[in-house]
Amino acid sequence: RSWGWLQNYLGYWARSGTYAPNADEESYQITTSFQSGIWSGLYDNLYDYQAMQIGASKAGATFYEGIARIMKAHNFAMLVDIYGNVPYSEALKGASVTTPKYDKGLDIYKDLLRQLDLAIDQIKNADESETGPNANVLTDDVMFGTKLFPTTDIHEMKTHWIQFANTLKLRMLTK
Repeated sequence: RSWGWLQNYLGYWARSGTYAPNADEESYQITTSFQSGIWSGLYDNLYDYQAMQIGASKAGATFYEGIARIMKAHNFAMLVDIYGNVPYSEALKGASVTTPKYDKGLDIYKDLLRQLDLAIDQIKNADESETGPNANVLTDDVMFGTKLFPTTDIHEMKTHWIQFANTLKLRMLTK
């Protein structure tokens, strides 16, 4: 629902004669508040993944940390795809950096590829013990865990996350 305007711009959709158009969109009256929900929603989500990554790092929960890195890469890639240059290297610093600089999209993509490689390594080498820092990852994970796939095991879950990370890398490399 949030992406209809972009589908129109890219020529994937065309409205019918009975559709009530968005006046700002149709007249190209694009301001800084136009579709700002996507920007703020992605950065809000990124703050959550940043907190997850920091907490997992402190706990030695590398599986969780790898998941956070993958999801951050996914969200930042969407921001770059939509907006081009966005805050990245100084983003997610909270009150310590209230006006982060905008980094070039290409530079962000290069670092995201490195982050995805690190995430894959963290997930591959994650502690799988039932009493270790990743002990609850199977039940906590809403994407590939047992809530959606009741018969999955830790090895299958690792495979799915690595496949997802590699798919993101491939998508970024084909841009």
